[in-house]
Amino acid sequence: MMERVYLGDWAYNAGIVGFIEIMLDGQNLDEQDIIKIGENYIEFDRSSLSGFSEKFFKKAYERYPRTDEVIILVKKIYDQILNNNLDNETKEELSKLKTRVDGFSKLNKALDKENIKLARNYSKEEALRYV
Repeated sequence: MMERVYLGDWAYNAGIVGFIEIMLDGQNLDEQDIIKIGENYIEFDRSSLSGFSEKFFKKAYERYPRTDEVIILVKKIYDQILNNNLDNETKEELSKLKTRVDGFSKLNKALDKENIKLARNYSKEEALRYV
């Protein structure tokens, strides 16, 4: 079954450009048979949407690797806590991590659910548990 999507305002059109980029998954627009481009629309077979969510998250992850940066920072801080017993540099890094974690609502909910908090005067054990 073919789907046809017509161009709209600029924001809608930007979404269509992103959709095309994800659907083509690196293929050249001129050398693909997934999407037909009309004068004011795009057309594609519904079956070509199979695997779209995986392609979407792959593209988003490539473009916005926030989670990788956070994981690397967590590992670094964890090692520092184990080796340096919470020196000022580690406390500063931990403060930066907490600020970043505060931007992840699902991660915050998970921490709240487990009753994991980073109090003002935290111990080494509390810092390790938080990290």
